[in-house]
Amino acid sequence: MIHVRSCLPEDEEAVFALARDFATSFPVDQAGFSEAFSQVLASPDMCLAVAQSEDAIIGYVLGTAHPTFYASSYVGWVEEIMVKEDFRRKGVGRLLMENFENWANPRIVA
Repeated sequence: MIHVRSCLPEDEEAVFALARDFATSFPVDQAGFSEAFSQVLASPDMCLAVAQSEDAIIGYVLGTAHPTFYASSYVGWVEEIMVKEDFRRKGVGRLLMENFENWANPRIVA
């Protein structure tokens, strides 16, 4: 069974491994990642959720909600979504997106 939940500080190593596999155009630096990870977790305008199987984190979604001029309101924006290759095409990405949409919707509608 796959469970999607908010990311916790102790998930850093697992999310780093996924982000490292996600980035294809440049290497992910551990120090830079760690700094960004703590900033993301501390920001009320950012959502970082993980998908977890019985024994491992298998995916994540990172998104924001921020004001825009063109929408005259807030918009939700997914920056990154990553699922381990063995778990792709099994609905994990959909679960991550649903989690993000549920997080972003009250901010966008408000």
